[in-house]
Formats: sequence, C-alpha cells, structure tokens
Amino acid sequence: MFAEKLRRKLYYRLVSVGGMKWSIFLAGVLILATFATRQTSTADQKVVAETWRREDKLRERLEGWKSIMLDLDVSRVRHTHQDPHRSEGGAQPFRLLDPCLADLVEVEGGQIMALGDLSGRVAAVTFQQGSVCRNTLKVIGVEGTWRGGLVEGAVTVREEDGSVLHAAMHRGVINGMVKKLRCKYQDCDLELEDKDENIEPRVEQYLEYLAIYQDGRVLQAAPSWWFPVGGGALFCTPDHKVKADGSDCLYLYPDLKTGLAGFWRAGSMVQATPAVLTGLHLQLGMLIPEFRLTRPSLFYKEDISNSHTISKQPLVPDIFEEQRVYVAESVLANAGFGLFARRDFVAGDLLSFYNGVRLSDHESRLRKEHRRSTYRIQGWGDTILDIPKVYTNLRNYTATLGHKINHSKKNNAEFSLYKHPRFGEIIGVYATKTIKAGMEVFVNYGYIEKYIATQGVLDGMLNFARVAGGWDDKHEFRIEMKRTIGYVRNKVDEMKPILSAVKMARTFL
Repeated sequence: MFAEKLRRKLYYRLVSVGGMKWSIFLAGVLILATFATRQTSTADQKVVAETWRREDKLRERLEGWKSIMLDLDVSRVRHTHQDPHRSEGGAQPFRLLDPCLADLVEVEGGQIMALGDLSGRVAAVTFQQGSVCRNTLKVIGVEGTWRGGLVEGAVTVREEDGSVLHAAMHRGVINGMVKKLRCKYQDCDLELEDKDENIEPRVEQYLEYLAIYQDGRVLQAAPSWWFPVGGGALFCTPDHKVKADGSDCLYLYPDLKTGLAGFWRAGSMVQATPAVLTGLHLQLGMLIPEFRLTRPSLFYKEDISNSHTISKQPLVPDIFEEQRVYVAESVLANAGFGLFARRDFVAGDLLSFYNGVRLSDHESRLRKEHRRSTYRIQGWGDTILDIPKVYTNLRNYTATLGHKINHSKKNNAEFSLYKHPRFGEIIGVYATKTIKAGMEVFVNYGYIEKYIATQGVLDGMLNFARVAGGWDDKHEFRIEMKRTIGYVRNKVDEMKPILSAVKMARTFL
C-alpha cells in the first residue's frame, strides 16, 4: 500500500514539474520496477507460465496507468499534440461558457449574480433554472478561478447527469488532457446514502473517458480512451462529440486481454475482428495498445436487439463468453439446463451476458408471452430484456448464455449493468465469490427486485410530481427526495401499494 501511494505521488510530482517527458520516463521506470520481481517457473511449465506472465504484465500495466490517470490533476499536464488537419489560421478558439455569460448563477454563500460579473476569486457556481448553460449545454455548475466570467487554470464542470469534467482552461478555452468521471452506472444525479451492499453508492469515481483538447475542441487526431459501464476499455480516436470514431480501434473486454479490433463510427462498432492485446507503450502521456488479430475471417457488427429481433446473428457466440462458461444439465433437481464455469473465477470477474429482446415496461405488459415470461429481466432504465420462447432453445440462440443461469439463495454471482460493443446496454453476470471450474453458476433474483422496486418508486414519484406538483428540475427533485425516503430501502414491500397507486395516477393523468 505504501509503495503504491509513493508511486502515484512521484508520478504526480514529476508530471507537475517537468511535463510529459518526465511522465514517460517515470512510467518506464515504474513498469520495470513493478515487474522485475516475477519468479521463474519450473522447466516443464515454462512456456505456459511465460504466456501468463506477459498477460499479467499487460493487464497490471493498463490498470496501473488507469489508476494513475484517475488521480492525476490533468490541469498540470502539459501536452504537445497537434492536429495536422487544423491550420494555424483556422477556426477561432472555442470558449465553452461564452453562451452563459449572461446567466444568473448562485455562488457559494448564496450570492446571486451574472456569470460575466464573476471575477477575481476562486468559486463554485450553480446555474439557475432556465439558464442557457442548464437548458442548452446541460451544465449545472462550474468550479474554478474566475476572471471576467472566464476560468483560468484548473476547472471542474458538473453536468446534468451528475458526471464531472476535469480540465485546464486559459481565458475560458480548454487545452490539454481532459478526463470525465461518472458513477458506476453513468447516472449519478441521486446521491442516496444507501447501506445496501448490492447498490453502488452514487459517487463520480469511475473514468468515462480521457481525451486531448486544443483551442477548446477535442483533438480528433489524438488517441483517446473510453471505459464503458461494467468494465473493459475502448481505444480509438474521437469525433467532435468525443465519441469513438476511427478505423484502428480496439475494444478490450474486462479481462483486458480479449478484444475486438476494427472500425468504430460515432461511438458504435461498425465492423470488428477478434484480437488479443500483445503490448502497450506510452505516447505523450497516453498509453497506446498493440494487438494481434486472432480470427481474421470472423467479423462482428453492432447488433442491438429490438422488440421483435433478439439478434441478426443469434448463433454466433460472444468471443469472451465462450471462453468462460458453458451450458449443461443443472445440478438442481428438475431445473433443466444451467450455466457452468469453464475456469476458476474470483469475486468481481465477469462470467456471462444476458441479452434479450428490448421492450419498454409498458410494452412488456401488453402481451401474455412477456408478462408471464420467466426470462424477463430489468435492463437499463425503463428497458425490459426478455427471451422469447423460440430463443430459449440452444439450437436457435447461443449469442449470449446468461439466461441459462438458475436461481438460488446460495448464489455465487449477481446481475449488473454492462455496455457491450455488439449488444449495447445489456446485463452482465459477475462472480460474487470464488467459483471453481466445473461449478454451476447461480444468481439470487431477490436482491435485484429490491433495487428495481425502489427505483420504480422514485421514477414514478418524479413523473407524478412533474404533473401534479410542478417540479421541473430532475436534479433538485431527486436531491430533495433523498432527505425524505431513505426508509424505502428497508421497506420496499410496504411501498409497493404506493408504486401501484402512482402508476395508476400517471395512467389517469
């Protein structure tokens, strides 16, 4: 623990004082120091052990770099990236907050004033209702050193969904490395102090992306990283909206080894081929991956389900999942098939994926097949994922296998949200304890019912309040709600009648 803290402190100090040349040098020293103590294997295991050591090194190096970047003060990192397509006499520098200079803001302490009048102080400001920044830019607040309504130096920008942007500004123009932080499940506008271990505290502590800016705009020629919900990473160049866009991109699954390499457009996978990570090197502060194609003749495309079609390639398995689990007869009596581990896992490992046809909650209740389905599961937001009867047979669907997992109160896995490059926003199956190869995987459905019911109450109350109570601001409403409904977490069953009443009221209104 002490060595890890010292490593981060040294990296931060040298980057702050000496710029990116020092960071490259230090990163090399740290990597050598980290992996110089690997033990040698016996002769009969040398080849296998060497392969595993290489993979461990790459994973640890990528995770270590990501950890450093998470803590790094990006406002002190100098950059020398240049966009070859942007001429010196090109577009004028872009100031993010220029449209907001006339907006009224609340300064710490309760003072209300126009943003353009704020000068000569370090302050965090919150934009008022109806402001341009809130309505157009989706920015709730900004913290920095102000001069004539412009930020100079380090800046923190808090967006409507609760995510936070960290950058450096000169006269209100962003330049250099930018990092965006989010909560585990993206939306962190409701900061509930929840003691339920199955519900993640909503604190913006997860990297969303790392990108380089020049003259207030993202540098589209520079490499960037994205870290999707559920784990894994995507390396690519960005478009003007900071979405992955390029022909030489690499998506890495949460093992940070198995990958898909190919072409992304506007954040979506257009076509990619199975690949494996083979190396990493630093380039001006950004870690650059090296990879090798493993099955060049196999191509994947984004294949997000709709209300009728589960997949355009229902019999093409996921390359990550097929290495980790298989389907066989369950050890439970009369349970049919179950999901089994192909290898050993520890708590936190991703095992499998749960894809399905995609329905709104309302749509899922219109047809008896979906209402009574034992495969329906809550997805992201209002989305319901379900497996139609025809696809429950392995002869018709094997693209994902998570729906074959059986229920047990003595579970060793759980469901959690996952952003998949092929299937989009689906559910992942994660180990909650050690699982040995050959063991069956079980999930306890009960705990997630509690979370879903609570979220349903909150969403229903919010929509009802918008109509009946005149609440327009989602962020303020939810912050207010957290002061009054903390008891819901321990009394979900008691709240179900209220949820039903709210739904009825919404239907009536």
